[in-house]
Amino acid sequence: PMQMITAELLKDDDFVDSFLLDARAQLNWSYTICTRKLEEMVIPYVPAEAGLFVYADFSSVLPEQTFDGEARFASFMQDVARVVMTPGQSQRDRKPGMFRIC
Repeated sequence: PMQMITAELLKDDDFVDSFLLDARAQLNWSYTICTRKLEEMVIPYVPAEAGLFVYADFSSVLPEQTFDGEARFASFMQDVARVVMTPGQSQRDRKPGMFRIC
Protein backbone atom coordinates (compact mmCIF):
# COMPACT_ATOMS: atom_id res chain seq x y z
CA PRO A 1 0.00 0.00 0.00
CA MET A 2 1.34 3.35 -1.12
CA GLN A 3 0.01 5.19 1.93
CA MET A 4 2.15 3.06 4.25
CA ILE A 5 5.29 3.64 2.18
CA THR A 6 4.60 7.37 2.08
CA ALA A 7 3.96 7.47 5.83
CA GLU A 8 7.30 5.75 6.48
CA LEU A 9 9.14 8.19 4.20
CA LEU A 10 7.58 11.17 5.95
CA LYS A 11 8.77 9.86 9.32
CA ASP A 12 12.37 10.09 8.12
CA ASP A 13 13.33 13.70 8.95
CA ASP A 14 16.71 13.47 7.21
CA PHE A 15 15.08 12.23 4.01
CA VAL A 16 12.37 14.92 4.10
CA ASP A 17 14.92 17.68 4.76
CA SER A 18 17.15 16.46 1.93
CA PHE A 19 14.20 16.04 -0.44
CA LEU A 20 12.88 19.54 0.23
CA LEU A 21 16.33 21.10 -0.14
CA ASP A 22 16.80 19.37 -3.51
CA ALA A 23 13.25 20.23 -4.67
CA ARG A 24 13.76 23.91 -3.83
CA ALA A 25 17.07 23.98 -5.71
CA GLN A 26 15.50 22.36 -8.78
CA LEU A 27 12.52 24.73 -8.67
CA ASN A 28 14.84 27.74 -8.42
CA TRP A 29 16.94 26.44 -11.35
CA SER A 30 13.81 25.94 -13.51
CA TYR A 31 12.44 29.37 -12.60
CA THR A 32 15.77 31.04 -13.44
CA ILE A 33 15.97 29.36 -16.86
CA CYS A 34 12.34 30.18 -17.66
CA THR A 35 12.55 33.84 -16.68
CA ARG A 36 15.89 34.33 -18.47
CA LYS A 37 14.35 33.00 -21.68
CA LEU A 38 11.28 35.22 -21.24
CA GLU A 39 13.56 38.22 -20.77
CA GLU A 40 15.55 37.28 -23.90
CA MET A 41 12.29 37.12 -25.87
CA VAL A 42 11.07 40.39 -24.28
CA ILE A 43 7.97 38.65 -22.90
CA PRO A 44 6.66 40.40 -19.75
CA TYR A 45 6.00 38.18 -16.74
CA VAL A 46 4.96 38.51 -13.12
CA PRO A 47 8.00 37.87 -10.89
CA ALA A 48 7.23 34.98 -8.57
CA GLU A 49 7.49 35.21 -4.82
CA ALA A 50 6.47 31.59 -4.27
CA GLY A 51 4.78 28.78 -6.15
CA LEU A 52 5.39 26.52 -9.10
CA PHE A 53 4.27 28.65 -12.04
CA VAL A 54 5.30 31.72 -14.03
CA TYR A 55 2.54 34.03 -15.29
CA ALA A 56 3.56 35.62 -18.58
CA ASP A 57 2.06 37.92 -21.21
CA PHE A 58 2.40 36.36 -24.69
CA SER A 59 -0.21 38.69 -26.22
CA SER A 60 2.38 40.23 -28.55
CA VAL A 61 2.97 36.89 -30.31
CA LEU A 62 -0.62 35.63 -30.62
CA PRO A 63 -1.80 34.96 -34.18
CA GLU A 64 -4.77 37.21 -33.33
CA GLN A 65 -5.73 39.15 -30.20
CA THR A 66 -8.61 36.87 -29.21
CA PHE A 67 -9.13 33.93 -26.91
CA ASP A 68 -9.27 31.72 -30.02
CA GLY A 69 -5.79 32.99 -30.92
CA GLU A 70 -4.72 32.26 -27.37
CA ALA A 71 -5.97 28.67 -27.63
CA ARG A 72 -4.22 28.13 -30.97
CA PHE A 73 -0.97 29.48 -29.54
CA ALA A 74 -1.26 27.20 -26.48
CA SER A 75 -1.82 24.16 -28.72
CA PHE A 76 1.16 25.11 -30.87
CA MET A 77 3.41 25.50 -27.82
CA GLN A 78 2.35 22.13 -26.43
CA ASP A 79 2.50 20.22 -29.73
CA VAL A 80 5.67 21.73 -31.19
CA ALA A 81 7.72 23.07 -28.27
CA ARG A 82 6.42 20.59 -25.68
CA VAL A 83 5.80 23.43 -23.23
CA VAL A 84 2.63 23.18 -21.19
CA MET A 85 1.04 26.59 -20.74
CA THR A 86 -2.38 27.21 -19.21
CA PRO A 87 -4.26 29.89 -21.18
CA GLY A 88 -5.36 32.92 -19.19
CA GLN A 89 -8.96 32.51 -20.27
CA SER A 90 -9.20 29.28 -18.28
CA GLN A 91 -8.01 31.30 -15.27
CA ARG A 92 -10.59 34.01 -15.91
CA ASP A 93 -8.07 36.55 -17.18
CA ARG A 94 -9.78 39.18 -19.34
CA LYS A 95 -6.78 39.77 -21.61
CA PRO A 96 -5.98 37.21 -24.35
CA GLY A 97 -2.36 36.10 -24.24
CA MET A 98 -1.78 35.71 -20.54
CA PHE A 99 -0.41 32.24 -19.73
CA ARG A 100 0.58 30.26 -16.69
CA ILE A 101 3.73 28.33 -17.57
CA CYS A 102 3.77 24.98 -15.81
